[in-house]
Amino acid sequence: MVNERNNGNLMMQREEIDTLQAIYSRDGEFKILFQGEKTSVVSLKINLNSDNVQKHSGNKCEKSFTITLELSEGYPDVVPDISVDCDLFITRHAQTRLLTDIKSYALTLLGSPMVMDLVLWLQENGLHYVLEKQGAVVTSSQESKDEYQYHTISEWTSLLLLDHMRSKTKYVKKLKSWAGELGLLSTIIFFRRWIFLLLQGKQKLVKEFVTRQRTVCVDVDSAGRTCKERMLTVLYEGEIEHLTSVKEFVVHESDEENDLKKLFEELNVISLFNSIIKPIINK
Repeated sequence: MVNERNNGNLMMQREEIDTLQAIYSRDGEFKILFQGEKTSVVSLKINLNSDNVQKHSGNKCEKSFTITLELSEGYPDVVPDISVDCDLFITRHAQTRLLTDIKSYALTLLGSPMVMDLVLWLQENGLHYVLEKQGAVVTSSQESKDEYQYHTISEWTSLLLLDHMRSKTKYVKKLKSWAGELGLLSTIIFFRRWIFLLLQGKQKLVKEFVTRQRTVCVDVDSAGRTCKERMLTVLYEGEIEHLTSVKEFVVHESDEENDLKKLFEELNVISLFNSIIKPIINK
């Protein structure tokens, strides 16, 4: 019984690592430091928004954390071994408190894959530990305002390529439901043999959407069995101007390249068409 549970945990662990690799796909952002039969060690580099640091210290520079996690055979029923390395801008006291806080948070997540949650927690809360080094005094109202600005200064955009869609009606219905639940602007594009999905909203919520696609059954395989979107590719993610002409969830179908180009112009993301979409469809 224990062996069955551990085997299930190891399978879940590998699925989580595959998902993280797809989501954190920028150079140097995600690394597998070790992957054995029973243990994996991964690290993620997390950049902080430096504008808010400048507000309090007058010193604007790139700040980042690197979180390293050792996922044992018992994970996620046990907390992973966590270490956090910081640029030389944080006091030893603040770093110790940070590690204690994130481990305490991990305890609330036992039983489910938690790496994504820990990364997002660090993204959202790491700024406070930086400000401790900067000697900034932040009032509760000021903190709330800055925390709000930290998450809303710009929208996060992801452009995805889906591998296939056998049960189109059910698949689209599921994506529409998630987009509505997470408050995302979403456009799914069926162009010839390709399926593109453009998402925009809060970074945390966009990444939650992508995680669901890779970890929740959304389609059926050739035998009619439910399956996950394991072949999803993240073509782009980052901060760009607000999408235009989008109302919640839009389905676009076309076979003409000019129509597709016009759509990206209307959405105010023609740069994504020119640099990413056009090379793919003209291979």
